[in-house]
Amino acid sequence: MPLTFEQTLKLLSTPNPDATGAYIAMGLNALVFLELGQYDAALGNALGAEVVARYGGGGPFEPHVLQLGGPGGAIFAFEGTRNYRQWIEYVTGAGVVNYQNRGDVFAPFATIAEPARLLVQGPAQAAGNVWFTGHSLGAGVAALLTPLIQAGGAKVWRPYLFAVPRCVGNRFLNNIGQRPIIINHPFDPVPLIAPDIVTDLRRDPLSLQFRGPIQAPGDPFWLRAHAVQVRGIGPLDWMAGVAAGFGGGEDSIHNTFRYIRDCFSEVPDELEEPLRAYTTLLQDLGLFDPWPANP
Repeated sequence: MPLTFEQTLKLLSTPNPDATGAYIAMGLNALVFLELGQYDAALGNALGAEVVARYGGGGPFEPHVLQLGGPGGAIFAFEGTRNYRQWIEYVTGAGVVNYQNRGDVFAPFATIAEPARLLVQGPAQAAGNVWFTGHSLGAGVAALLTPLIQAGGAKVWRPYLFAVPRCVGNRFLNNIGQRPIIINHPFDPVPLIAPDIVTDLRRDPLSLQFRGPIQAPGDPFWLRAHAVQVRGIGPLDWMAGVAAGFGGGEDSIHNTFRYIRDCFSEVPDELEEPLRAYTTLLQDLGLFDPWPANP
């Protein structure tokens, strides 16, 4: 039997990083790119949601939001970057701003998060209990909105953030309240480098994890499946790693396909059957491609 919405929310509410919750969240981060109508009925059935809605996306850096609702609350997935080349041009030299008087954030994320906040604050307050997730740019937006929606009266559970850029400063991080669940691939360059990569390419990549005004919000949970795959490769050339991470295609460690497949590989066997309808939907939409089952 597919999951009920109460079961779906329970899987997203574990106190520690959970492979099943991560898989559900990462699938939503891929589905948010697709037009509603391709999946809404099947998704509602698979996760028990009574409401499946997609809205926003008014510009290249205004993310769509995918909302699932039902008994117990609502889940919001924020769309990630659609065009990496445009993103690099957009962020070069952008600097930082104090977002909503809560601390410094990388300026483009504040610009992008604000219209998303206006979109979700009403539905979030109505839901009462809220779960946020995002991949890459979407993860940054979810991180920025967590304390603001929480301050508005909704209970925001620990957000699932995948490949989150270093987009918030320490003061803003301390204001988040809920410690996010950060899920990264080893050697994915996006969580390692400062957001304005053009000015930082000459720096030592390891130092970028710990220095600079913009911090990743929390300690990452490394995807073990991918760690096994890369263990025998040895240190990657830094520039090659950045190129692979931002280049798209099947060589990109940063790609949503890679994250979905490796999250699924860690789901406990006993939960694969309740998740079958969800997995079938993702596979039928091509969201497990282009990687084979056992790369």
